Amino acid sequence: MLFREGGHTPLRQEGRLQRAILYLERPLPWHLDGEPAPERDRAELTLEPRAFRMQVTGACPWT
Repeated sequence: MLFREGGHTPLRQEGRLQRAILYLERPLPWHLDGEPAPERDRAELTLEPRAFRMQVTGACPWT
């Protein structure tokens, strides 16, 4: 597991995990700023200091 809500992984607490690529089981649609985006099978994430908090849940209104 690379990330858990709340940032409780040792790597994140130590500030070592700055980039990650998440591979999904199948392509899924994405929504950026509420606008539909093409389906993708991976996400590239970058953690930045003082960035806003993001949470992805099954309750997303665009699923």
